Amino acid sequence: MKKLAGQNHAKRPIVLICRSGNRSTEAGEELERHGFKRVYNVQSGFEGPLNAQHQRNSVSGWRHEGLPWEQC
Repeated sequence: MKKLAGQNHAKRPIVLICRSGNRSTEAGEELERHGFKRVYNVQSGFEGPLNAQHQRNSVSGWRHEGLPWEQC
C-alpha cells in the first residue's frame, strides 16, 4: 500500500467512497493500521444504505444529497 501511495503516504490525503460506505470504512481502517494518517471516508457512500424496500439512493448518500457526480 505504501509503495502505491509514494514516499509521502503519511501526509497524502486519501478519500474513499463505495456504494454504501461500509467497504470504504473498512478500507480506511486498514490504511490507518498501516500508517496512513489522512484517510477520509464518504459517510453513507455513493448510494447510501438500504431503505425498508431494500432500495438504495433514497435515505442518504452522495447522490441522494445532490452532490456533483458524472457517469462516464
